[in-house]
Amino acid sequence: MFVCAVLAAVLLHTHYQAEGENKLLACGTVADFWSEEVLAEQLGITNNITGKQLFRENCSQCHAFQVKVVGPALGGVTDIRNKAWLQAFISNPAKLIESGDSAAVALYREFKQYMPSNDHLTAAAIDSVISYLKYESEISKHR
Repeated sequence: MFVCAVLAAVLLHTHYQAEGENKLLACGTVADFWSEEVLAEQLGITNNITGKQLFRENCSQCHAFQVKVVGPALGGVTDIRNKAWLQAFISNPAKLIESGDSAAVALYREFKQYMPSNDHLTAAAIDSVISYLKYESEISKHR
């Protein structure tokens, strides 16, 4: 069964390539997953499953990738903020805001609230979330 699904994905992908379309297929299909995995490999990025789960549990209530929710949209955040800044902000945003960091202060002024602290997460867990943010940001550029 799995072999048939993979073969179907390859044939569909080849058909779309032949038609001159270089877009991922409908979300949720085997072909979509296959295309996303191939794209990730070509971009040299990996989907961090732990980071994805941590994002869902700790961040998705207030953040999305393409639209503002309670907090800012996070698509492309890894392109505009370095890893050290993201680690500090995710871990303890109030501390970074109170230190006078201009980017953190600007977010506080725009959203008029502190993002909850994630000091319960280890540094490795925060790194996993950042890795997932980078993955989603890069993949979304090609959707």
